[in-house]
Amino acid sequence: ALRSMISVLRRGGGPLMPTPSWADLDGIVQEARRSGLAVRLDAADLGDLGDLGGGGEQAVVRVVREALGNCVRHARGAQVEVRIARSGDEALVRVRSLGGTAAVAPMRHDSEGWGLQMLRERVAALGGAFQAGPDGDGWTVEARLPAGARS
Repeated sequence: ALRSMISVLRRGGGPLMPTPSWADLDGIVQEARRSGLAVRLDAADLGDLGDLGGGGEQAVVRVVREALGNCVRHARGAQVEVRIARSGDEALVRVRSLGGTAAVAPMRHDSEGWGLQMLRERVAALGGAFQAGPDGDGWTVEARLPAGARS
C-alpha cells in the first residue's frame, strides 16, 4: 500500500493532488505572501506559453509551488522573484530568494528534499533541465522545458 501511495504521489495524479494550472499561480503567490514572503511575480509572457502543453504547464506551476513552499520553510521573510518566460524554444521558470530566516532547520547545501527530487524527475521526463541550489546570498530553483512538452 505504501509503495502504491508513493507511486501516486510521484506521478502527481489521483485525487490527492489536483492538477495544477496557470489559474493556480496567483493563489500560490498570494499564499506565499500571507506566509511572510515578499514575492514579485514576473509572468507577463504566459500567453506565449500556450504550446507548452499540459504536462509542461503543470511542471512550471509545481516548480513555483514547491520553491515558494521551501522559501516559507527555509527563508521566511525573504525577497523572492518568480519569473516565468519564453526563452527561444523553451519555457523558463526561475524562483530566486534572498534573505529570510529558517522556520525549520535549514537544508544542507548537498542535500535535496523529496519535493525537489520529484520536480527534477518530472522536468527530466518532459525533456527539460532542472537545477536547484545556493546562488550567491540566496537560493535559486530553475527549470527549462521544451515548448510542446506533454505529460
